[in-house]
Amino acid sequence: MANDEDRQRTKSICLGEHRPASLSLCAYFHGRDSLQLGDAVKLYSRTSERWVLATVADFVEPNKICAEYQIAGRWYRKITDLKSKHLDFLSEADPDMGLITQAPARQRSRSPHKYGAFQGHRHGPENPDKYESLDSIYELLENEVVVLIRGSWLLQQRKLGRQLPSRSDLPLEAKVEVGKLQEHCSSFDWTVSSVLPYPIVAISHAWLSVDHPDPHGSLLEKVAQVIELYTSAAKMEGTPAEIAFFFAWCSLYQPYHTLSDDGQYRRVLHPQLSSEQKHKHADALANMDIWYMHSRTEVWLMTEQLADECHYNLRGWTTFERLCGSLLTVRNRLLDIGQLSAAIQDIGLFDQCQRSPGDAVHALQQVCSRRARRPPMHPESFDAVIDHKCFTCGAIDRPMVKDNYKRNFSIVMSAIDIMDFTSHGWMVQEAECLSRCLEYCINLRELLLADNDIGDAGLGWISQGMRKCRSLQCLDCTSNHIGDQGALKFADVVEECISLEDVNLSHNQIGDEAAQRLANSMLLSRSMKSLNVIGNRIGNAMREQLKKSSKTRPTMGGCRVCV
Repeated sequence: MANDEDRQRTKSICLGEHRPASLSLCAYFHGRDSLQLGDAVKLYSRTSERWVLATVADFVEPNKICAEYQIAGRWYRKITDLKSKHLDFLSEADPDMGLITQAPARQRSRSPHKYGAFQGHRHGPENPDKYESLDSIYELLENEVVVLIRGSWLLQQRKLGRQLPSRSDLPLEAKVEVGKLQEHCSSFDWTVSSVLPYPIVAISHAWLSVDHPDPHGSLLEKVAQVIELYTSAAKMEGTPAEIAFFFAWCSLYQPYHTLSDDGQYRRVLHPQLSSEQKHKHADALANMDIWYMHSRTEVWLMTEQLADECHYNLRGWTTFERLCGSLLTVRNRLLDIGQLSAAIQDIGLFDQCQRSPGDAVHALQQVCSRRARRPPMHPESFDAVIDHKCFTCGAIDRPMVKDNYKRNFSIVMSAIDIMDFTSHGWMVQEAECLSRCLEYCINLRELLLADNDIGDAGLGWISQGMRKCRSLQCLDCTSNHIGDQGALKFADVVEECISLEDVNLSHNQIGDEAAQRLANSMLLSRSMKSLNVIGNRIGNAMREQLKKSSKTRPTMGGCRVCV
């Protein structure tokens, strides 16, 4: 190991400018003054409670590395600050790790992280990330920074017509016991039918008045309708269970609201909390991202206008919550409950619930998840958007929300393996927003944008972003009203996409000339395997020509063109 003086110099390093292949490091490290790709480092795994040997896989920011390591035969990636206490540097011999000659190199380029927000579920008990492991949630609950609310208690309050109390006045029977929640989560089969409610649901809503978020119970009524639907489906499955709700008014201490003598809540000018409660309130706000971004929470967006107060889409906190929920939440677990009224009217949701609760839940999820998700937003763009949103305490909350988003953005984006934004009604604005974030997606393999309306300009933006997304293997832009202009823009960048293998541009409006240009670019690419342009405006003569050109290349195999 490096001696204490060397170690201290390493930990206190000022890193300077980012370099693509090495990072200047004024510290003793294997007899060199530079940390390079492939070097061995030592990471502390909180889940296995031991140090593990890792390999430097990438340089994410001027002061952060992406390291790969293996536990029990499974590979993981972790973004780590070089000054972190969980990172250490090695000399040639380390008493903890044995003789170090070279860190174990990973044989495949595929990232181990496949976040549920974008495709399916991710189940890995050894995964240390705070948005994957439930430990990050349990810690907040055990320290009483946040309390979760029992769904059955919310139903009872709605039945009695009572106004929801703030956390300071919350009765004991309303709170979820941490031990029971842990038992529920540990026994919950995350892979089964989606009719089973997730153990934890986070509510995102705008306040309906300055004195109380839901003074007349209209918000609670909407929430209760969905709880009853889920509960009925769970009973039919034979697995009834209590849902634990994160409802900010009840879950967090409220410093500027107090219960008056007439039994009504009033907003006050000065904080009414004890010193301990203030600290817990501050900690809760600093960790708001966990409830909406965690891959094992369900998020309900209460977007319907229920009062004359500022609309959901104009509020700062709700903008933050929706964007967080759009990143990692499982596809059918981010629900826009504002679409509930349409579901009730158009498909007779509650009548259907009487016949088959499971089918009713599926219908609800299909309707309410269809356009709920927003594209990832670059922190600079997020700051500009938040500057125009409404906050009750703007001077305090606005910079806090900006810092929270910026602090977690690169960590989340670097871990994403598959992005599935199929059928979200996206147009060119969403494509532009997404393209600015692709350079942070160092492990992204599949980008699925089928059945949107990004058009030529949208594909142009995506093409620009793909230049910096070196790991992307599959792009699906089926049915996006893409014509010749967009196809030509895409053809210009294909050769720069060194990992791209499969492209689907079927059922668009691409003509003969652009199709020929696309096929030529694909055939020149060293990685491409297939191009699908079925259902475009391609004439019979060009179809035959493309089929003939889809032949084996002497050096790299072949690219199959489907027309």
